[in-house]
Amino acid sequence: MAHTITSVSLAGILKELARRGQYGHSRTPDDFYISPGGHSYYWSHSRDLGVTSQAMWDRLAELSARYRRFVNYCHEVMPGWKDTGNVRRWADNSVEKEQASSDRTTRWVMVDGPHGDVCF
Repeated sequence: MAHTITSVSLAGILKELARRGQYGHSRTPDDFYISPGGHSYYWSHSRDLGVTSQAMWDRLAELSARYRRFVNYCHEVMPGWKDTGNVRRWADNSVEKEQASSDRTTRWVMVDGPHGDVCF
């Protein structure tokens, strides 16, 4: 039985579209991309969720983009990542640097991707 949303809430529609996924892969709202000005094919196949027009699809695309910006802020800006000075240099010529957040969580970020003769 298909799950449908009875009330028209853009956030609820976004969650359900992400759950249904694209090309057979379910997504989360933060990595689900909705193209503004999309083709009528997309919004017409979402009528059971309450998407009734191209304008509504465009508002949904705006909400999706805003949510992705919010998630990016929460993951990248708010923790206050700072370089620790530790660097890893790998055999494939890639370089990673260590970063620490304000709550002392650490992560490794690739600065320079694999390149050069070793990759061939």
